[in-house]
Amino acid sequence: MSAEEPITILEYDKIQTEKAKKIKKEHLNFEKPEILGLYIDPDGEFRVSYFVGWIWLETEEGGKIPMRVIPKGGIGVELCMLEECLSVPEIVERMWGRKGVEKEQIFWIWPEQKPFEVEEIEARPVLLFLVIRFLLLLKDLCARHLRRKFPRIEDNLSGTLRGRVLVSKNSLYNTVRGRHDRVYCQFQTHSLDTLENQILKAALEVSLSYLANRGFESKELWQMGAFCRNVLSSVTLRRIFPYEFQNLRLTGNLKPYREPIRLARIILHHLGGEPDPDRWSKKQKILIPPYAINMNALFERYCEAKLRKGKIKEIGMLEKLWSGENDIGENFKVRPDFLFITSNKEYVIADAKYKYDWPDKKEDYREDVYQVAAYASHKYVRKKLGISENQKLTIYIFYPTLPKNSNNPKNDQKKIIKDFEPFFTIHPLPVELLK
Repeated sequence: MSAEEPITILEYDKIQTEKAKKIKKEHLNFEKPEILGLYIDPDGEFRVSYFVGWIWLETEEGGKIPMRVIPKGGIGVELCMLEECLSVPEIVERMWGRKGVEKEQIFWIWPEQKPFEVEEIEARPVLLFLVIRFLLLLKDLCARHLRRKFPRIEDNLSGTLRGRVLVSKNSLYNTVRGRHDRVYCQFQTHSLDTLENQILKAALEVSLSYLANRGFESKELWQMGAFCRNVLSSVTLRRIFPYEFQNLRLTGNLKPYREPIRLARIILHHLGGEPDPDRWSKKQKILIPPYAINMNALFERYCEAKLRKGKIKEIGMLEKLWSGENDIGENFKVRPDFLFITSNKEYVIADAKYKYDWPDKKEDYREDVYQVAAYASHKYVRKKLGISENQKLTIYIFYPTLPKNSNNPKNDQKKIIKDFEPFFTIHPLPVELLK
């Protein structure tokens, strides 16, 4: 665990500390989650990007120092966004990004590295992401890939014959006692009560115990938990010890168990080997592994949740929504964050920019505006919406903002950008992060 005071910084800010001089400058990159997007800006300052979390940074001397990045909206804003996303079933599966497109992934974890000891409230984001990912994988495993064992058992059967008759035991228990209606047999049966399934059930109960104790009310999560509980009902629930993972051989038909077992091991290590609802009231601090959350991708999914539920009042309910699952086009491919048709038959392209009070910088403004303008001019985008090349459409740029009752002096919506009339207008639209 970490005894050293970490470098603590808000996302997008620069590091104001002497420790920055010790950081190894190789491999710094704006888009690297394992260093929370740490990079050197044109002024030579160390700055972080759109990742939050806890990580270890390598120093020039070969040591490591802890770094923590907090959301600009404050601790817990990522949980509010996540809980909004969990309320929409279509979003839950997409929270882990498209296969092979890492920049859309929301969550990373490095359990093999040294953990941090933090207050439980600070551990909630990583624990909740762990539980969600575990429940998703476990649900898929329970639905399609759950494996059984086939133990040999002996039983004194009544009125039936099964497997092989054990002559000596049949004589001892039945023939000499005149019980000719019974036959003592040995036979194979199938059972879900394997070590692998016992580990998964223990992790499931620990996870659900944590969710219940902390008041997470996502209907989607509890439905997944109830489904897995029902499938694993015949599996023994017991305490799992660390040594029991050592001899697991997850090969062949047990390959689908690899990732669920890996996450189960992390959950049991950090939350305890058996469900105990009282644990959370006793424990003030908790160990967590290094992790990173992509706030850029999380904000995009948060905007999708708001759109699907009609919670953005300027837009209202939608007739159709395409939320960037696939690239559009042939030679020149694009992927707008959102294409939708409102109930008022307004044709819209929307892009989510995780930049507070967008646009503060002229270079951000120019780059972002021309990006959405390119989407609006793309013939395959218009074809997807079902409109002609000359038909007018609307563009929204969503950007995060804090509630008006907070200390946020720049909370007013920006002016409509009319540079591209009569073909389309661009509406900057603030989206509040906290409920």
